Amino acid sequence: YARSFFTGTADGVNTAVVLTNTTLWVRDGFILGQANASTTMTLTNSTINYEAQDGNNFEVGDNGGNPTTAVFNQNGGLVNCIAGQFFIGNGNNVTGGNATYNLNGGTINEHDWWVTGRNGSTGTLNITNGGTINKDGNPFITSSGAGVGTVGTLNMSSGTLNVSAELWVAENAGNVGTNNFSGTAQINLNNWVSLGRGGLGVMNLSGNAILHKSNPNNAERFNVSDGNQSGGTGILNQSGNSQLNVDGDLDVGHNTQGSGSGTYNMSGGTAYVNGWLTIGRDGSSGGTAVFNMSGGQMDANNEFHIAESGWTSTYNMSGGLLVAHSWWQIGRSGGGTGMLNLSGGTVHHLNNGGVVLCDGGNANLCTVTQTGGYITSDGGDWLIGNGPGGGLWNMSSGTNVSLGGNTFIGSGGACT
Repeated sequence: YARSFFTGTADGVNTAVVLTNTTLWVRDGFILGQANASTTMTLTNSTINYEAQDGNNFEVGDNGGNPTTAVFNQNGGLVNCIAGQFFIGNGNNVTGGNATYNLNGGTINEHDWWVTGRNGSTGTLNITNGGTINKDGNPFITSSGAGVGTVGTLNMSSGTLNVSAELWVAENAGNVGTNNFSGTAQINLNNWVSLGRGGLGVMNLSGNAILHKSNPNNAERFNVSDGNQSGGTGILNQSGNSQLNVDGDLDVGHNTQGSGSGTYNMSGGTAYVNGWLTIGRDGSSGGTAVFNMSGGQMDANNEFHIAESGWTSTYNMSGGLLVAHSWWQIGRSGGGTGMLNLSGGTVHHLNNGGVVLCDGGNANLCTVTQTGGYITSDGGDWLIGNGPGGGLWNMSSGTNVSLGGNTFIGSGGACT
C-alpha cells in the first residue's frame, strides 16, 4: 500500500521500477517521471489499484516544466483506476516531455478523463498481444490541451478497445492526434466520435481491424472533422481488409461553429453506414469535405448526401463499389456546392428512394462528371435540377449508365 507513488523526481537520475506477481494499492497520487531524467516502470502479471482519494491523477510523464521521458510497460495483469484521470504525457502548455505506455496484454479499466498527449507533451499508447482497455465516463482523448504542438498517438495491432465514453482525436487548434488501428484490432465505440475537434485528427484503419460504432441513443455521430472548436481537420483512411460499421450517422465534415475540413480516403475494406452518410453537414461558414474512393465497398444503408448548406463537398470515385440503399442527394438544403467525379468503379442505387442532383430552397451548384465507371439503378426517380441553382450531369462517350426509374430535368438542370 502507498498513499502516493512518485518516481523519477530528481534531475539527472534515471529510475527503473519492476513489479512482478505483485499487487500495489495507491490511494492518492501516481506520477511516473517528473524531472529531467528517464523513468521506466515494468509491470508483469501484477495489479495496480488506483483510488485517487484526494482528486489526483494517474500520470505517466508529468514534466512540470522539465523535459522528462517516461515509459510504462504493462505485460499482462491489471491496472484498475477506481477514480482519477489518466494521462500519458502531461505538459505545462509551454514545454512537454515524452511519455509512452506499452500495453502488452492485460487490462486497463478507467472511468474519468483519459488523455494521451496533453498540454504540449508527446504521448504514445501502444496496444499489442491482446491488450484490453475498458473506458467509460468522461472522454477518451488523443492529443488535447491549450499547449500548441501537443502530439498524441494510439497504435493498436491486436486486442480490444471498449469505449462507451466519447472518443476525440486532436482537441484544440495546433494539436495533432493519430489513431492507428491495424492487424486484428477490435474497436467498440458506443458514443460520439470526433476526429479533428479543433486540431488535426487522423484515424488509420487497415489490416483486418474491425471498428464498430454503435448508436444507443439514436443521436451519437461519427464526425470526421468537427467544427466545435472552430476549424478542425479530420482525416479517415481505410485500407486492406478492415471493416467500419457505423450504426448511426457518419459525417465527413461536421461544422457547428467554424469552417472545417474533413477527408475520407477509402482504398480497401468494407464500410456499412446505417444512419445518414453525409459529405459536409451542418453549418454555413465554408467547410470543405472530400470522399476519395479507389477501392473497397461502401454500403450507405440510409440517405447519402453530398454537400449540405455552406459546404464545398466532393466525392471522387476511381474504383470500388458504392451501394446506395436510399435517397442520394448531391447538393442538399441549399447554398452548398456538391460534386461527383466518377472515373472508375461501380455505383449501384437500390430502389428505396430517388437520386437528386441539386435540391433545396436555396441555390446549389451541383455537378456530376462521369469519365468512366458504371452507374446502375434498380429503380427510383432521378431528378436533375430539383430547385434553384444548377444541376449539371456531364458524361463522356463510352460511359455506362443504367437507370431503372424516371428521369426528370428541372429548370436549372442539364445533361450533356
